[in-house]
Amino acid sequence: MALSLIPGWRLGLRLLAQSGKFRFLNLIRSSLFRRRTLIVGSPHKVAGLVRRLRERVDAGYEVVGVVLSPEVEALADYPTIPVYKPQQNLSWLIQNERIKEVIFSADEFNYERILELVADCKGLNVDFKMAAGDLEVIIGKSAIDYVDDIPLVDIDYRLSHAPYRLLKRGFDLVIASLVTVFSFPLVAYLWFIRGYHLKQWAIISEKGIPIDLRVLSKSTTKSVHHWYEKIPLFWAVISGKLTLVGGEMIPAEKSGQCRTLHLKPGVTGLVHLHGSDKLLDSEKDKYELYYMKNYSPFFDLEILLKTIVKG
Repeated sequence: MALSLIPGWRLGLRLLAQSGKFRFLNLIRSSLFRRRTLIVGSPHKVAGLVRRLRERVDAGYEVVGVVLSPEVEALADYPTIPVYKPQQNLSWLIQNERIKEVIFSADEFNYERILELVADCKGLNVDFKMAAGDLEVIIGKSAIDYVDDIPLVDIDYRLSHAPYRLLKRGFDLVIASLVTVFSFPLVAYLWFIRGYHLKQWAIISEKGIPIDLRVLSKSTTKSVHHWYEKIPLFWAVISGKLTLVGGEMIPAEKSGQCRTLHLKPGVTGLVHLHGSDKLLDSEKDKYELYYMKNYSPFFDLEILLKTIVKG
């Protein structure tokens, strides 16, 4: 029973300290919950952040590294802090150095680039913050932690949290299962009467590896002309290869020249609705990041309904 109470008192102490009503608990919290922190930005801004974080005894941040431009070998005034280069994989760095907090300097990275980096690190037990004076950069539900006059804004998007991912997966399973059941007579008609067959179609996953799908076809061409030819894609949703609403489905033959996907490929999505062939890669990235930030089952339902209306 004593062991079961340990997580409870830690959580209680953390919540009381964050509430601001028990200031003395901040000092206790900082000693028990010091977070290994990585700061990313320009040398001048990073040095200022390091100084302020070290001056604040109750801040609870332990700066264990900084990411600076390639030509900078060491951080002025703090030569003992390890310096990493921007080209190093952030996800690997977080895992290798056991980072719990990443703070971005707003002057070095724009809104979209920061979200891209956060998306690449999904699934890791790490918090992201932005040191900014412009609170318009707040993403999703955000909390603000002030260090002197610098607001550290939590960078957050809904699909980074397990409950939302489970909710999305449940929504996918329910809708895809219903479509599979009710479309069975149509598939049987197309198969036995119209002479359709299953054709292999390989696309690129969000991990950059090919995945094999199936579509209905009467020819050997790779294009899909009619909506009912996509019915087997719902089977891939049930198996987990696809999601109902997600990223662009990029053919495998374009793997060497395609952009990095932030979302699992979907039967439909914002990129699909706005015409993937008409959009620049930067525009596709913005649509995917917007979806990640604003996800909800109702948003998925809205996109599905718009897809049906559009045909």
